[in-house]
Amino acid sequence: MQQHLVLRCARAIASFGLLAHSAPSLSIQGTPAPERWQVNWGDQYCTLSRATTSAPPAFLLRVIPGTEKPDLVIPVGRGLQPMIDINEPAVVSLTPEGRFEVTSTIGEAGGDRFIILKGIDLRFLDQFANATAFEASQDGQARGRWAFSGARDAVAALQECINGALSDWGVDATRLASLRQRPELTQGWTTAADYPNRAMRAGISGTAIARISVDASGRVSDCVIVATSGNADLDQASCASATWRGRYRPAIGSNGEVVATDIIVDVRWEVVDVP
Repeated sequence: MQQHLVLRCARAIASFGLLAHSAPSLSIQGTPAPERWQVNWGDQYCTLSRATTSAPPAFLLRVIPGTEKPDLVIPVGRGLQPMIDINEPAVVSLTPEGRFEVTSTIGEAGGDRFIILKGIDLRFLDQFANATAFEASQDGQARGRWAFSGARDAVAALQECINGALSDWGVDATRLASLRQRPELTQGWTTAADYPNRAMRAGISGTAIARISVDASGRVSDCVIVATSGNADLDQASCASATWRGRYRPAIGSNGEVVATDIIVDVRWEVVDVP
């Protein structure tokens, strides 16, 4: 299960969720031409995009390795209104089967806007591999439909990216997949009060990536920064908070017994103006 926590204090946000690291870029030709599938690593996600001859892509899935809980990202044409109401519940339906309740947000990059559908659960990738289309709807009304082919090979390539990323960060993807239940957060371990004073005063934001070990009692027994936030104070605060306060329901192994395991977490520190 993916965990995520956001707390605000004065101008600071501290948050965390599960994450993993780099993997090679690879590309799979889809049908019919001129469309294609492309898998890449970037911006802390493995991404699978259904590209066309024009940019941006028709849609993309972005996955935080280790969770397989993707966001579905749909570009909005410049100057156009999103076809999906933002910050409202929506439903993603796959053909031939699969129905997922999501939440909608808006994002921007390079002057382009994107609808981001979040909260899709662990079944999505398996069902997407067998799909030929998906539809987004709100209030029982269809807001858009996207058809495609070749999804099974595309999802297999995406899984290679996920497994490669986990390996790079020192997490055994096979062992992680064999767990009946992954560690589940029971007590959050970052607060806005943990924001290092020097970094906050300087307006420094950043994301620290850590591998944490959750023991059989659910405590965080070890924390190693595997990708720096770019600021030593933020890195130190990330692991200090994890080992001091982190509490989880321990993982359940394939034999039904509690086991210790490693997971990858990101700790995002952001200085913002809070009204």
